[in-house]
Amino acid sequence: MSTSSASDAAASLTALQTQLLREDGVEEKVEVNQRALVDKILARYSGEYTVFRELLQNSNDANATEVEIDFVSTPDSKRRISDYRLRQAASQVTPIVPPKPSPGPFRRSGPLSSRTGFSFASWLLGDRPEMGSSSTKVVSTTPAPPVPMSGTVVYRNNGKPFSGQDWGRLRKIAEGNPDEQKIGFFGVGFYSLFSMCEEPFITSGREFMGFFWRGDQLFTKKGEKQEEERMTTFLLNFRDPAPFPTLSSFGRFLATSLGFTSHLRQIIVRFDETIVLRLEKAVSPPKPLDIYNLGHYAQGGFVKETAEGLFRMTGVTIRTVQLTVEVTDQDATAESAHVSDGKANEGGLATPMTSKPSADQNPKPATHNIFFRLATAGFQSLLPPKMVSEMERTTKKKPPSTTEVSVLYCNGDEFEAGRGTGADYPVEGSTLVKGSEIFRDLVSFPEQGRVVIGFATHQTTGCSMLLSGQFIPTVERESIDFVDRVLANYNNELLSACGVLARICHDDDLAQVDRLYRSMQHLSPSLTAPLPLESSNDEMWKYIVKRATHALRAFAFLHPSTPHAQVGRAVARSFYAATPGVAFPMLSTQGVQPLTAIRFPDPAMKGFARLTPLIPEAMMSAAKDVVDEIVNAGIVRQMDITDIPAEIQDRLLSTEECTSLLRWLCTFLNRGGEKSWKRQILGAVTAQVEMGSKKETKEVQQESHPTTGKVITVKLNEFRYHLNPRVIPPDVPVPPNVVPFALTHQFSVVELQELLGWPELPLTEWVNFVVNSVPELELNPHFAEKVLGIVGRAFASGNMRNDSKAIIISALEQKKVIPTRKGMRYPRESYFKNVTLFEDLPAVHLSNPKVVTETFLKELGVREHVDLQIVLDRLADLKWDHTELVKYLASVQSKLNEEELRKLRTTSMFPKEGTPSDSTTRYRADQLYFPEDALRSIDMPLLAWNKGRLRQNSEEGKLLSLFGLNKTVPLDKLLSDAAATKNSALRVRLLNYFLENHRAVYSNVYQPANISHKFLPIQGSDLLASPYEVFADPQSAVMGFSVLAEDLRPASDKFGVRLRPPVTECVRRLRTNPPRDTTEAENIFSWLSNRIGEFSATDWATLERTPLVPMIRKNDKNQDYCELLEPGKVFFAGGGDPSLLEDVSIVDFGPAANVFLRACGVRDEPSPVDVLRKVLQDPPGYLKRIGVEKYLNLIRTIATMPPKSTGLESEMSRIPWLICLVNEGEGEQEKTTYKLGNAGDIFLVDDSVTKQLFNPLTCPMENVVEEFYERLGSKWLTRNVSEQFVPIGNLAKTTRTKELQDLIHNRAPLLMYDASGRHQARDVLPDAQKTLEKLIVSEVRDIEIRRTFKGIVKTESTTACLGKDKSQTQWHLLISSKQADVDFFDVAQALGRVLFKRPRLNDSLLLSTLLSTSIINLRRKGFPVDRILNKDKARLQNATLALNPPTTPPPPAAPPVGGKLLPPVPDDGLLPQRDSIDPKTESQLAQVMSLFPDAAADEVRRLLASTDAQTLINRFLDQGYPTSPKHEAPEDRSNSTLPASKGTSSSNASRGSQEEADVSLNNLFSSVKSWLGIDAQGSGRSESTLQQPPPNAPGAWSSTPPNGEQRLPTTQPNRNPVSLDPGFSAHLRSNLERSIQTLRSSQEGDFEAVIPPEAPADVVAPARGDYCSPLLSSDLTLLGDTAGFQIFYEKASGLQGKRTVEQLLGDGTVARFVGLLEKLAHEVFGMKGNGAMKIWWDSNGAAVAFNRNRSLYFNIRYFRAWHDWSGENQPREKWREAMIYWFMVFCHEMAHNFVGPHNSEHEFYLSSFAEQYMVKLHDIIGK
Repeated sequence: MSTSSASDAAASLTALQTQLLREDGVEEKVEVNQRALVDKILARYSGEYTVFRELLQNSNDANATEVEIDFVSTPDSKRRISDYRLRQAASQVTPIVPPKPSPGPFRRSGPLSSRTGFSFASWLLGDRPEMGSSSTKVVSTTPAPPVPMSGTVVYRNNGKPFSGQDWGRLRKIAEGNPDEQKIGFFGVGFYSLFSMCEEPFITSGREFMGFFWRGDQLFTKKGEKQEEERMTTFLLNFRDPAPFPTLSSFGRFLATSLGFTSHLRQIIVRFDETIVLRLEKAVSPPKPLDIYNLGHYAQGGFVKETAEGLFRMTGVTIRTVQLTVEVTDQDATAESAHVSDGKANEGGLATPMTSKPSADQNPKPATHNIFFRLATAGFQSLLPPKMVSEMERTTKKKPPSTTEVSVLYCNGDEFEAGRGTGADYPVEGSTLVKGSEIFRDLVSFPEQGRVVIGFATHQTTGCSMLLSGQFIPTVERESIDFVDRVLANYNNELLSACGVLARICHDDDLAQVDRLYRSMQHLSPSLTAPLPLESSNDEMWKYIVKRATHALRAFAFLHPSTPHAQVGRAVARSFYAATPGVAFPMLSTQGVQPLTAIRFPDPAMKGFARLTPLIPEAMMSAAKDVVDEIVNAGIVRQMDITDIPAEIQDRLLSTEECTSLLRWLCTFLNRGGEKSWKRQILGAVTAQVEMGSKKETKEVQQESHPTTGKVITVKLNEFRYHLNPRVIPPDVPVPPNVVPFALTHQFSVVELQELLGWPELPLTEWVNFVVNSVPELELNPHFAEKVLGIVGRAFASGNMRNDSKAIIISALEQKKVIPTRKGMRYPRESYFKNVTLFEDLPAVHLSNPKVVTETFLKELGVREHVDLQIVLDRLADLKWDHTELVKYLASVQSKLNEEELRKLRTTSMFPKEGTPSDSTTRYRADQLYFPEDALRSIDMPLLAWNKGRLRQNSEEGKLLSLFGLNKTVPLDKLLSDAAATKNSALRVRLLNYFLENHRAVYSNVYQPANISHKFLPIQGSDLLASPYEVFADPQSAVMGFSVLAEDLRPASDKFGVRLRPPVTECVRRLRTNPPRDTTEAENIFSWLSNRIGEFSATDWATLERTPLVPMIRKNDKNQDYCELLEPGKVFFAGGGDPSLLEDVSIVDFGPAANVFLRACGVRDEPSPVDVLRKVLQDPPGYLKRIGVEKYLNLIRTIATMPPKSTGLESEMSRIPWLICLVNEGEGEQEKTTYKLGNAGDIFLVDDSVTKQLFNPLTCPMENVVEEFYERLGSKWLTRNVSEQFVPIGNLAKTTRTKELQDLIHNRAPLLMYDASGRHQARDVLPDAQKTLEKLIVSEVRDIEIRRTFKGIVKTESTTACLGKDKSQTQWHLLISSKQADVDFFDVAQALGRVLFKRPRLNDSLLLSTLLSTSIINLRRKGFPVDRILNKDKARLQNATLALNPPTTPPPPAAPPVGGKLLPPVPDDGLLPQRDSIDPKTESQLAQVMSLFPDAAADEVRRLLASTDAQTLINRFLDQGYPTSPKHEAPEDRSNSTLPASKGTSSSNASRGSQEEADVSLNNLFSSVKSWLGIDAQGSGRSESTLQQPPPNAPGAWSSTPPNGEQRLPTTQPNRNPVSLDPGFSAHLRSNLERSIQTLRSSQEGDFEAVIPPEAPADVVAPARGDYCSPLLSSDLTLLGDTAGFQIFYEKASGLQGKRTVEQLLGDGTVARFVGLLEKLAHEVFGMKGNGAMKIWWDSNGAAVAFNRNRSLYFNIRYFRAWHDWSGENQPREKWREAMIYWFMVFCHEMAHNFVGPHNSEHEFYLSSFAEQYMVKLHDIIGK
């Protein structure tokens, strides 16, 4: 059945029900069979002891403290028990099977026990072995004991007597206790008594009541006694005798029931007046619990509200409870006497009625105790009223305003105490024995506890605690109600409260554990860190762990609760979320800590882990399941590297701990651990290490090498090396940065070096330490000999590097380390024993010569012969001159060592040339020069040599060179001499010497940037300069720079003199010393204009802000003074509108200087923003000065600029500077005047009628101006005018409304087509066509429209309005009956509200035309009626044509005239015959053809058939005319690339062009060349005539689609028909000029193209070709800029692309291209500045240029390949061709300022640009 039919059926039945209840009829009362109700429903319960549960609950509600339950046996049972005892003595052992008793009245039906197989049907009987089972046991021959049977139960309590209300509720079914604080809800609990008896009897106080049956109806009878009884009594006579319940089961029930009762304290059970069971409860006073101070780990406190906020906690109290159970005669039962294995029955407690006779008639009862805690939390109810009412409806009483929940649990002490008194708690691996059976359900640890609703239910809690609260149970009270949605929500919130209370109990217990731990630390400091607690046998610690483990297991939610798992989940969720922001606490080795701070121990860290909180090992063993759950859940992670810094940073580690830590760290690093941890850990370790060994002996004992057994404190991060005992023995002093050998002797070299980062102590380090820190080295010959032996062995091993040997030798040779016969001496002062030249020589003397080898001593510097210095010291005694000495030394040169050579080099023993022979002055060799003429000419000091010519390559020359004799003059001396001399001739010789030796000597060392000597002469000055202080270009002097002397300029490159000063220095000088007169300025600026390409963007930005342009002014005294202005504040003469240049500084420093100034920011005229700033200062004055039209042009210019580009948005919105229109006067005197206002006071006109009515300040009606005003804050007029249509009269349906409704429905596609064609998609309302097709038209007598604007109300009559019905889903069109004919304009205005978001007047006019014009006339006028109304069919035909293209193209459609399409021309190719044409038509045809000779005559003749000649001529003049085929332009191909130029191979252009050329640009390019008189054949390209005129220009035609279907022009510069008058041309020129000025500089790095708006769905908009496709942001990389042009290269080309562009910069290609573009931009198109033009290079891209965000990008690769005139034979012709080509590229790209795609509109603007600026191009090319 559908939804609507089901709803209708429900409504029909509801109406029938209402009718039945209203009508008179026979009413019959619903009757209940009470017998069946009681037997089948009320007395059927699934749980045990339901009767006693209800009786105990009622007793507790009556505030009873004592309860007595008396079982009375039947006479037959008494007799059988007596007979059994008499026969016990005569028993024999035989196999018997106990008989199966008959079912009693306590349980009418139910399954047998699945656990024990016991067969008693009575729920009072406990667990016994199944009677009649197949298994048999060998028992005593004594007859089986009889089962004691009970026939009556008397139940008493000492609570309050029954009130009258209580008596009344007893006889009413389902009327529960109205007290909201009581458990009872349903009022049926009392009727559980009928499950065991037929007619219960009750006495209470003075009254009594009995129940009896009359047939199936239950009656009561009530009486009154004289005396008031203390006890309320229930007499229950069993329907059938029942066995006495097993004490273990019944006692367990009673003990569990007594646990949560608030008043009951004692329960006594008797059998035939003998007490068999007594339960007593002792409760301590409640102790309030401070839940804010439970421990340092719970500082955040507990949540106060439950999960959904239904309850708020008010307080928590805890009471300690002791429950005592006394069982009479706990000896084995008579049954157990027959069990051969001696075991008692499974119940664990005997029934005393069957026990063997005792000598003591009053046996002492067995006592069992249990201890536990009862925590109670009070909660305030925050239930919403709706929930309260829902619960009251369900339960028939309000929920309590306050409630309590309780948690019953025992801590570890209470648990052990209970075991100690015989309670025998169940533990894992044990069985239940004795008293534990009774307490099993009360303290269930480690099993799950139960939910208690007054008494225990079947529902478990998920952990080992019992939960109690005022839950709403199911009817049988065995589980919580989760069926009803409201009750389930209430119960879940109570469970949430229980979870919070359980967490409080847990944390309270753990707080006590933590206090014990803290006290243990205080009392037993030996157990605290750093000693591990885990290894301690302290009993206190074991006790703490045992108690904490008990708490952890008792409150663990490891298993799902049953039967409802959601109970455990709800409690656990609240339990763990009870302390927001604080993790769950648990005992660790560092006391109680949050789980997030505790770690799972890592055995490998056991040797040093002391302070990190770890899970105790005993707890992991005793609570393995809980710990595993925590670890697996990721709550506690294993101790790892991140914990070690905190573990070790605050304590001292022993040697063993430190070794263990290092061993673990090696393992960690060897397994790929993060190496950064090594530094952090080693930096935190502080250890106490025992140094040395008792067996070690030392030569030296000092602070640097502690004595044996001394304990020192060390930090591992202070060590750098480890000691290799095979190289350096441990018994010698070592540096303090060496790890003690006691810590490293157990580790391998790989571990120490690669893992721990302690490389082996280098011998060099140790030697330096001994040399610098051990004085005994020079005092103790034995120690020195030992050191020399260690070093000598290392030298002899061959493993030492030469540089290390050199370091050691250098250190030792500075000390007296050689034992000699003359004491300790330096190595250089020592001689081998075989040197005997002098007797007093210090010869080496060793105690063990084998320890130190002679080879090592030789390396150390011990002398083999007498020192040369002795010879030198006795030089005065020699008879040789210095030349003879040189020859001698040359002969023994091979025997001289480095030290001897050094002495020779440093000894002054050579005379200088030119000194007297008797002079004793001597010089070192390095102070003199070889005696050569070149050096002699520049006055260098020469060596005196009187033995012929000294050659440099002779043995003597080589030796002298070795001594340091100079061959050439050092550079610094040469330059310093040239700078210091006053002798200009000597300076010339010095500089010539530099030039002559530049290549061979000085080129590699001469760094001009580092030369500070002023040695270069300056042109026209006596001063000298350093290389970087002068310049080679003499024109540099115009800015005051020093110029190199003219005779040295040819060698300027060798001196490192730069050609020109860097532009940064030029910029600095312009800033610090700008020109002060026009002549100086012209010279400087002209010179700088040649260096434009060297300036960076930063330089230009600096210059633009620098006042560097001098303006000669007159002061008040008519005296000239110079004012310096910033380039941006001056303008060139002859540019711009004179009216905009008033009060503006005009400059002209000549063509060359002006080029530089233009780059600095001087402009031809102020920018629109500059003018705007002046306007905003005085809008009225500026308007008065320039006039309205120029003022409006300024507004139009500002409007075309991007938002926020002026930086004056807030001022433009606030200041009244905007032109607005307002009508003044009335009637014929009314005129429109201009005013100034701010944006908020001006309205945008979208309804002319409203404008005429209220005459507000309005914006000029231009799209660009309206968008600008709206951006500044102007509002649309209709949005501020409220309209109210008031229909007068009743709605009516007439023939006229039917016809109009059908008309609108039928023409909805036409209306939508027109709307979509004139509006963007976002302006057309969604589902507009569907609204039109479902529109309902009705008629009323009259319609008024009331318009309100700023409190002014205007009321008018109208003929149509639109509105929705009451459901707001259906539109209705109302028309007035006062007017005979339908006013289609009013109808169109109304329909515009459902078509457009903002309808205009033109919309109403066009819609009214479409409604009022017949289909035939619409079709005749060219409107595509058939295509629109048969759109689907047309689409199908198009698809068919696409799949099956015709062999011949379809006939073309007739071109449109005046923006309307004409019917198709017949495709037979035949013209009408002359005799069939009217002579009048021929005459009119001749008249038309005389004015339009290129018109298509046949088409004109056809048009004259429906109009006259004059009308057609006017239409042709206004809207264009069809041309004959010979004048028709070729088909538009706008999606193509620019054709390859001369010199470009096809392979290079394969990717850079498409298959077809851009015909439009190509043809126009060819025509321009022809018009300019340039031979078109020279270009190497085929060229044709100009293409067809653009759309909306005379003779313009729309392309005919391939399928022959006519189509309206899709993209036009002006969407409305254009009148081609002089005003149109002027407006077009103005738009073109403004478009050029809107080109702007962009410094962005993002090259994403701005994609133009998509064309309408039915128009296939041609895409841009590759010729000018904008590049992406990832394509280009900025290299720099030159002359204001940013230069980019292709990012994919990488370094090769960068080098290519740098090459183009170097060879002048970029400069030529920049010059060409500048000439076109400035002299042809009148652009200001170069910032809007960019240049890029790519390797093989197809794009020649593109327009991105009004910035133009040009590809220099095409210029270089096609037009670069460098090296051409006729460069002028090449330049002219380049100018024409790139002129057309400019036009093409600037046309994209108006339109994105390559279509007829783009072609129109391209042609317009070319036509507008072609004359200027011609003038420039002709110069």
